[in-house]
This record gives sequence, structure tokens and C-alpha cells, in this order.
Amino acid sequence: MIRGSFIINKITIFYIYISNMLKKSITYRFFEMLGKYFERLSRNSLILSFFSNNWDTYLKTENSMFVNGTKQFLSNVSSNIENTNSKVLTAVKDSFIVNIANENMLLIFVYLLLFLIPLAPTMILAFIAMVCIVLYIFNVVMGRIKLNKPSLLTCFIAVFLICYIASTFMSYDVRKAMQTMLIFITFAFMTFIISEIINNKKRLNAVINLVLFSGMIVSFYGIYQYFAGVHMDAAWIDTKTFSDISIRVYSTFSNPNVLGEYLIVIASLAIGMLWKSDNVKLKLFYLAQVLIAIICLFMTNSRGSMVGLFIAIAIFIILAEKRLIIFGVVAMLALPFIMPQSIWSRIMSIASMSDSSSLYRISIYKASINMIRDFVITGIGVGSFNLVYPIYSFNAAYAYHSHNIFLQVFIEMGIIGFSVFVGIIILYIQKMYYGVRNSLNKNRYIGAVILGGFVGFLIQGFADYLWFDYRIILLFWMIVGLGIATVKINAERKVGLENGEN
Repeated sequence: MIRGSFIINKITIFYIYISNMLKKSITYRFFEMLGKYFERLSRNSLILSFFSNNWDTYLKTENSMFVNGTKQFLSNVSSNIENTNSKVLTAVKDSFIVNIANENMLLIFVYLLLFLIPLAPTMILAFIAMVCIVLYIFNVVMGRIKLNKPSLLTCFIAVFLICYIASTFMSYDVRKAMQTMLIFITFAFMTFIISEIINNKKRLNAVINLVLFSGMIVSFYGIYQYFAGVHMDAAWIDTKTFSDISIRVYSTFSNPNVLGEYLIVIASLAIGMLWKSDNVKLKLFYLAQVLIAIICLFMTNSRGSMVGLFIAIAIFIILAEKRLIIFGVVAMLALPFIMPQSIWSRIMSIASMSDSSSLYRISIYKASINMIRDFVITGIGVGSFNLVYPIYSFNAAYAYHSHNIFLQVFIEMGIIGFSVFVGIIILYIQKMYYGVRNSLNKNRYIGAVILGGFVGFLIQGFADYLWFDYRIILLFWMIVGLGIATVKINAERKVGLENGEN
């Protein structure tokens, strides 16, 4: 009824008319020729070949001696527990607590954790994450959860966590670093749990919907702050350069930039669900979520987050909805004319040296590079930045971190930890790109927005240290885990459809 309605028909006719008109324009032909040229240029390139291959299959990661040994050990443990004649173990196995501590209980805690990311204090999130880890290990040992084949990416993540632990004990303040390390490792371990437990379309949709629902609460609260007024740190805005900006919202987070980082992911996921859903009511809900998240993001006046969102949308269009490319180009050309001048000026000020925020960051970057030169091999250790930075600071500029996630990782963990971190990013992007390119029908939408949100998230990371807020650490590893899970689910669905399954 909806699809055949008068309004929808008129919108469709208007869409076709505008599309045909634009396709005949010189601008469209120019971009089309440019696109075909770069496509021919990159078709046989090493970079495209790297991103288009399944490296886990090529390198046979799942058949390594370590992996097979671990799986055999766990299999023996679960078999011994199952076949034991001990009355004590038998009583424990049949107890009420053991029976309810199953995969479904783990799934409930995973749902709860991801829903509460922006709403609960760090220690509550850490406690729930620890419960998830205990339940996961328990169910693996009991044989209820079968470990999937590890990927090259998950191996890199494991190595990075080992490097992070080593860097903790090299810190100038080991006691403080230990606390940071325990929370970081706990949240990072959720990557493995999410990628294993979210193993079908129903669970994936449930997780995304829960994350979006909490995202809507956060967005509404941010919009409320904008109109009701909220305390704003004087360091958040250069009033001389941006005299027309009087407020930057931060909702349930401690900083507008942190809220912006979070909303890049929320807006991206909502766009994917909007395109994926066939239900009109759900489409309206996801459309509302997209608009509310974007409005709140612009109210943060976070320049890096705005650019990150544009990049995330561009990646989604290029990978999953090429029909929107021409409209995207037109929208970008129209932005200076339709966007409020204060916001446009804020975005364009990224390249300006008149803003005190830009000058402040450049000062920190210079000092950070000098720190890297002196500690290039070992790094200074986790949580030591504010102890070492004053020695290198310019003009007495104080900073808690380097305002750049790449610089911060290099400073704290040295060249080895930094290299592994960059390897994680490259392998994740490669895995997601390969997964999207090989997805069927609408399955590609979720993979594309997760990849877009991840890249947009990292774009903001060039101007801010993403892991300064513990909840954003959890959000980061959630994105990685959901991405891996999405690729697995899409691959299984593709194999099923090719084998004639429903």
C-alpha cells in the first residue's frame, strides 16, 4: 500500500527526473570519467589486491599449531568434565547456578553492557564486562561455546594486548598504569566475546537496535542541553574566533569531542539500518535516529567529528549505495550555502592557524614528536604522558594527552606497539572491505556503515586521543567485534544461500 501510494510514486518520479537531469550534466560526466580513470588505474594495483583477498584463507591462520593445540586442550578439558564419575563434579554440573550460567545468560550481559556504554559509570561497565568474560570462559571450558577459527586480525589484537601489558610495567607510574591496563584489557577482550556470541542475524540486529536506543537517549539529552543551557569549560571554544558559538553540548559524556566520537558511530549504524530495513515504521524510526544523532553531533561543534561523519557517509555510499554518489557530490557542493554559517566556519577553521585550539594542538604535536624520538623503541609506558610531557612542552602548554591517538600509542608503547596497532587498523579495514564486497543484497549495508563509522571514528582520532575516556575504549572494541561478527554472519549466509538453504 505504502509503495504504491501517490506520494511515493511522485517522489520516485522526481528522483528519476533529477537523476536523469544530473547524468546529462557536464559535472556528472566529468566525475564519471574521473571515476572510471581511477578504477582502471587501481584495478591491478597492489593496494586493491591486498584489500580484495581473503588473507586468513591464504595464510591458513586457522590451521596454526598454536590454534590447533588450544582447541585440542579445551576439547579435552570439556570431555573430561562431561565424562567424569566424580560425585562432586556431577553435583556441580547439575546445579542451578551452572545451568543458568549458559550462553543465553552471557548474551543478556553482552546486550546490557553495550546498551549501557553511554549511560553507566566506567566501574559498572567494567564489572559487567568481567561477568561477561567469566561466563564466556566458563561456557568455553564446559564445551557449550565452540571457539571459531581465529583470524589474522584477532591474532594481531592478542599481540597488541600483550604489548599493552608489557608497556604497563614500563610506566613511570606503574600503580596508575595497572588500573588503566586492567580496564583496557577487560574492555578489549569484549572484541573476542562479541565476535563469537553475535553469530546470527537476529542477535546482530538486537545489538544494533539496543545501541541505537541508548544513542537516542544520549542525543535527546544533548539537544536538551543546547536549549536549556549547560556549563561549558572555557577551554572548549575560542570566543575571539567563534564569538557566535556560546554552547557545546556533551550529554552524558565529559567532553563535546567525546560525544562527537560516539555519535559518529550511532549515526552510521542508524543509516545502515535505515537502508537495510523493509518495514516502513522501522524506517521512520531509523530516519529519526539519524536526524537526531546528526543534529546533536553538530551541536557539539566538534570539527573532527563533523568531518568524521562526512567521511563515514562517503564510505557507505561508495561501498554500498553507489546510486547516491551524484547526490552526495551535489550535497557537498551545496553545504556552504545550506549549512549555518557558524558551523561551516567552524569546520573550515581546521586549517586555520588563527584558532587557539589549533595552535594548542600543534604545540602538543611538536612536543609529542620529540618524545617519540627519545623513546622510539620502548615508549614511556601506559599512563605516563602527563608525567613526561612537561619536560618537552612548549610555552608551558599543559596537556593530559597528545590529542592524537596515533601519537599517543607511539609515545606510550614504542614502535612495536604502534606497528601492531596500525596493523590492526589495516587488517580490520581490509577484512571489512572484503566482507562488504562479498556480501549479498542488503547484508552489505551493515558492514559498510560499521566500516564507515570506524574510519570516521579514526578521523576524529587525528585531533583527539580517543582512548582518554574509558567508555570510548569499550565503544572502539565494540565496533571491531561487531565488524568481525558481521563479516562472519554475511559469509555464512552467503554459503547457505549458495547451497540452497533459506
